[in-house]
Amino acid sequence: HAFAGLNDKEVEMAMWLASEEMGQEHLLRHWENADVSDKRRLLRQLQELDSSYPEDPHGRRGLAAYVAHARELLAESAA
Repeated sequence: HAFAGLNDKEVEMAMWLASEEMGQEHLLRHWENADVSDKRRLLRQLQELDSSYPEDPHGRRGLAAYVAHARELLAESAA
């Protein structure tokens, strides 16, 4: 199981990253083979990024703001 060995907060973070809203499931690919310490290290780094990324003009914060901004830039470049 990909979330084996993780606590509830870590599982919640991983599920949020893989959600349709965030679309970051690629970060969790092959997790069933990864060491728990590696999973925890990645989630800790992502939590730090989430808490440090500033609020955008739309009131979004953290990784949600980062992902939304990246999608907006990609859409603009494709137009």
